[in-house]
Amino acid sequence: MPNGQNGRDSARETEMSIANTSQHLQVLEAARLVRAKKQGRFVVYSLADALVSDFFRAFRVLAEDRLAEIECSVAGSSRRAGISTG
Repeated sequence: MPNGQNGRDSARETEMSIANTSQHLQVLEAARLVRAKKQGRFVVYSLADALVSDFFRAFRVLAEDRLAEIECSVAGSSRRAGISTG
């Protein structure tokens, strides 16, 4: 959503209903994490500012880094329990 995206496109991308996506975006707007701008019949949402963008980027990097550790931990636990993971 760097340059903005309307709710319909966000819903398609996240595979959620338009109504559900719209509700989530309204909550994010109320928390000042996204900015909403009416363009024609659509509302276009974008990240509120550089601070939010920097936080999101750092959170994503951290999550991607930890994901490998979590997957290894889950696989190890499953093997010890005799559960097939794939």
